[in-house]
Amino acid sequence: MTSAKALGVFVLAISPCPAQAYQLLDLKAKVLHKCMMYIQKTAELMPKRSPPCCDKVRKADAKDICNKFTNDEKVKIKLEKWVQVTRKCESIARGFNCAAFSLTG
Repeated sequence: MTSAKALGVFVLAISPCPAQAYQLLDLKAKVLHKCMMYIQKTAELMPKRSPPCCDKVRKADAKDICNKFTNDEKVKIKLEKWVQVTRKCESIARGFNCAAFSLTG
């Protein structure tokens, strides 16, 4: 019994918090919903610094979201535009790198 408890503690210590993972995926879905018109491959617009896209981007962890884009999402969006949107919305600093796309200068 003691070893089972110890194993449970060990598993919790090395496993990421499922609640945080779900929060990230939920926030990513909201960002995609509000920002798709700016980050899709055919987009020519950039968001203003006001709602609704930038509000979601500012609440998100842009770097984590970049790492969580699925292959299906990557087919629909341009990661370079995602980086530009995060910068326009003042969510991350210059030099942020998302799948080899970075905004410098």
